Amino acid sequence: MIVTVDGPSGVGKSSLTNRVATELNFKVLYSGLIYRKFAQIVRNTVGDIRLLDNNLIRDLTDEHRVDLLMAARGEIDRSELAQFAELASIISAIPEVRRRLLPIQRDCYIGIDFIAEGRDMGSIVFPNADLKIFIDCTLTTKISRRLKSISCDTNQINFNVNQHQINIAMKFVSRDLRDLHREIAPTKKPEGAVFILNENSFEKLVKKVVRLIKLKKLD
Repeated sequence: MIVTVDGPSGVGKSSLTNRVATELNFKVLYSGLIYRKFAQIVRNTVGDIRLLDNNLIRDLTDEHRVDLLMAARGEIDRSELAQFAELASIISAIPEVRRRLLPIQRDCYIGIDFIAEGRDMGSIVFPNADLKIFIDCTLTTKISRRLKSISCDTNQINFNVNQHQINIAMKFVSRDLRDLHREIAPTKKPEGAVFILNENSFEKLVKKVVRLIKLKKLD
């Protein structure tokens, strides 16, 4: 069974996916990590992304296919890839990059139950998924969660919040806007997806998604 969970950053995709996968014994495909890993590869081998051309993209994805597969499966140190999030967002807009990483994602798990988490899982990578879910939340909630993730213990943006932390949070928001409006595989609600506004209890959200998956399996 293939389940996709799409949505912008800061909406709880990863937390939800990991928890649901644990409860149902599903594997997880992290599309964001495969793009961050490729961004790391580009930075370490090429340096300037302006030097990327289709032939170089082909060579890099072929040479590092195993590393990219491991990233997609979460079998790496994720913390070291955090710094490549912004570069990954820029690189992911390159058509040849998406074309080359697409089959790697589709080959990640074959014949087993998994949840694919990202921004275009249900719309592009797995359009025939058994169940598609799209998660979003308000802008205020996104920023609040991002501030929490960088060790800020406030639930609202106010003048007591360190300006540097706000700047970091807004970088994620601007990245979401770029991904939403890009021409290649923009972040959007896939056709037939269940829309969930993640503003309330995380436990209730998990139970709802687990229930949706179990019901789908009974179809």
